[in-house]
Amino acid sequence: MEWERYIAELTAEGNDAFQPMYRMEYSSFLKLCSIISPQVQVNAEMCRHRTSTDYITVERMLHRLL
Repeated sequence: MEWERYIAELTAEGNDAFQPMYRMEYSSFLKLCSIISPQVQVNAEMCRHRTSTDYITVERMLHRLL
């Protein structure tokens, strides 16, 4: 999933497209990401070295959780 493209598509649907899916506004989602980021953020370089893929961003982790 390309997070930026996904958010752009939701934004194109209208200002109220994000809230029903996540039960919060996008600004609240970003604030929650910033709060949990220190606890869940992974080392991107080690992830690429170990799996040869990009790491999972905090936004994508929270998206899957919700």
